Amino acid sequence: MVKTTLLTLLLLATSSLAQQPEPEWNGYVQVRYTDDFQNLHAFEVRRAKLWMYRQTPFLDQFHYKVQGKFSFKNQGNFILQDVFAEYRFKNGWIRAGQQKPDFSLERNQSDYLIAVAERTLVVDALIPAAESGARDIGLQLHLKSKDKWWNGSAGWFNGTGGNRVGTADGPFLFTTRQRFHFAFSGNINFNMGVSGSYRKGTGMRFRKIFPADSLFSGKDFRYGAEAEFGGKSWSLQGEYIEAHFENQRAFGWYLLGEYYLSDRHLIGIQAEYFSDLNAMTEDNPAYDLSYSWLLKGQDAKVLADLRVQPDSGENNISFLTQFQLFFN
Repeated sequence: MVKTTLLTLLLLATSSLAQQPEPEWNGYVQVRYTDDFQNLHAFEVRRAKLWMYRQTPFLDQFHYKVQGKFSFKNQGNFILQDVFAEYRFKNGWIRAGQQKPDFSLERNQSDYLIAVAERTLVVDALIPAAESGARDIGLQLHLKSKDKWWNGSAGWFNGTGGNRVGTADGPFLFTTRQRFHFAFSGNINFNMGVSGSYRKGTGMRFRKIFPADSLFSGKDFRYGAEAEFGGKSWSLQGEYIEAHFENQRAFGWYLLGEYYLSDRHLIGIQAEYFSDLNAMTEDNPAYDLSYSWLLKGQDAKVLADLRVQPDSGENNISFLTQFQLFFN
């Protein structure tokens, strides 16, 4: 009798689950070939991402997201990026869990949409959670005006990074980003904004800014200014970011232009500069020229990128071509 009852309950549960819509997973892969005309001539899986962002079946206002990434830089490991719960309301949302602290225009643009091969050095190094995949664990509130001319965020995080535990005297990280939107006739749009972050830590390691064996203790204050201007077939964006570590300063900027020759052909031109706090590196500008063949928009495209960066009187030149494909 007990076995019959358990079997009946199992069949009823299975039937109930079968009637519910299956979670919809999204993802993409980027495979590239790189040649620096010196030592590197190789294929790599640059990144592969898989994520699910859905509304809960019991309350419409609640959402959740889980995202993981395989990356060549992480030696083939699949790492957790995002895992958070979100409550949405009419003019914004509040999010709890592991997520991106809202800082910088380019860091909030998906990598599959960027016209050049990589995000800029200054953004990669100076965003608050640069050492842990641009993620941290905490709370973040995002608000927007009714007419959409303004949106802003405020975040409170552990300050130790994603996939890392907080500490008892945690170097809590506070962030904010404020953006303003202006629309003009002829489908011309202009956006501008500012970002800021602050924390006070002890024995923190910032390998992308300081020498690898350096530890920093003290006040870490960063800010940035951003702007983007564009029409139907073109856009221009730029940022300036500066970070203060007590009496030391790292800073940089970039300028990126994009132009659609047609619905299937995109040109990108970029200049960037980053000044770090490592005496072993040279602070020289770098330039990118890219071309994208959009086979099916961003869902399937081929990207070719030529990068030039002067170094000790010589030009370091690298070329890569990358194929991007979405799974669904």
